[in-house]
Amino acid sequence: MDGFDFKGMLSLKVSYGKKIVTVAYYAALIVAAFAMLANIVGGFVLCFSEGAANILSGIWKIITAPFLLAFEAIIIRLLAELINAIFDIRDK
Repeated sequence: MDGFDFKGMLSLKVSYGKKIVTVAYYAALIVAAFAMLANIVGGFVLCFSEGAANILSGIWKIITAPFLLAFEAIIIRLLAELINAIFDIRDK
């Protein structure tokens, strides 16, 4: 296999490490987006349940879901940059 160096990938050299971090970053963002959609659907389910407390908690879930996604995206990005910085330091 000319194009793929599996042994080098297992050693987590800088180029492979950064590629793995990039893939993990986008995968985590996709998971966070689906979690936001699940929160919104859960909010609608609570809104249509019986009781005023469920309606208010459902509205709260719907309102806060995008802000939670933004917060999670910031944390995921910071962790990805930290890991990339560790790979950069290790390369020097």
